[in-house]
Amino acid sequence: MPVYNVFEATNSRLRKNKTSSDSKTATGKVATREELEKVGHARGWTARPLTARELQEMDSIQYRWHEFYNRQNLEVALQSPGKEVSEEARELTYEEIQKMSATEAAWHQLHNAENWRVAFEKEEIRRTNKKHMKVWDVRRQWREGVTEEQSSRAQEAGAEFARRFPTFEKTLENAHAIVQFMEDKDLDATEVASYITAYRELTDQGKLTVAPVQSADQYLAAHAELHDRRTPPLIQVREAKAAQTAKHFEAAANATAKGTVVNFTDYAADETGYPNYPSKYSFRRLVESLDADSYARRLKDDPQFSAAIDKLNNDK
Repeated sequence: MPVYNVFEATNSRLRKNKTSSDSKTATGKVATREELEKVGHARGWTARPLTARELQEMDSIQYRWHEFYNRQNLEVALQSPGKEVSEEARELTYEEIQKMSATEAAWHQLHNAENWRVAFEKEEIRRTNKKHMKVWDVRRQWREGVTEEQSSRAQEAGAEFARRFPTFEKTLENAHAIVQFMEDKDLDATEVASYITAYRELTDQGKLTVAPVQSADQYLAAHAELHDRRTPPLIQVREAKAAQTAKHFEAAANATAKGTVVNFTDYAADETGYPNYPSKYSFRRLVESLDADSYARRLKDDPQFSAAIDKLNNDK
């Protein structure tokens, strides 16, 4: 809501320029009643009742004119901030009231009080009906049965309640007691809050049995959903290295080119010469290395040497 600012309206640097030629001639220096009278005559100002909204839109010169020539109506407008609403008393809705400015709301409270009250009464009735409609719908579910989706949601809500309240002992008697309480109180079985309300009320009344006290280890052993099955970081690193190594060898094997295998056999030398000297060349070297005495002695004492000499000479 715009607010009249005397400083802004009278400050020459902050005041907005008017487009009419009359305002250009009158906004400069107006100090006397005569000058104000001329400006008011030029702009067509008259003494008449004013609204708060008109006061908000006035510049300093117009405000001063009304101070001199329309003071009574100006004071009335200043004392009645709700009278700026230029509409008649009419029916209202709660949505309209929520969108009203403070000044407009004050006007309707003062001049349209009956319709104002009726709007709030209708909204209260709507909220009450909405609340009761939910209760009636829940009551119908308890009496006429529920759909598969509602049944599934009720089971999920019950499981969530049991998880949040480990002190609740999961027995058939406790389950029947909670269900009967929710049915009697028209509580929605698909909401966890309904189970919590029933549990607290019945516990205070002593109609529920609590689960035996468990140590932390016992509680963890009884709730498999809390077990940490994550792989330790050190094992993750080892598995990652092993996987990378296997991947490397697999890639290397795929990139290796294989050809035809060629086999080579290394046979012994031709043993046609003297024993321990398998070739003719080596035997000839042996003969050349012997002196006369050694040669004669070998021919006399070694029959194989003599036969080899004969064979060597025959092959020439």
